[in-house]
Amino acid sequence: MGAVVGAVTVTAKVAVAVFPRLSEAVQVTVVDPIGNNDPDAGEQLTGTGPSTESTAVGGR
Repeated sequence: MGAVVGAVTVTAKVAVAVFPRLSEAVQVTVVDPIGNNDPDAGEQLTGTGPSTESTAVGGR
């Protein structure tokens, strides 16, 4: 018989960086205070509608 010759197949997968660099988002918010208005110097008017007071009437 003759010599046995074998074949070898080699498969390689090369890694490719999809995201080669890290990403960092920076957000800056600036707020300037502008003082508060106190409408009517803090007064609060209330109505003088019908009374909501009730009295229970009953006996034993």
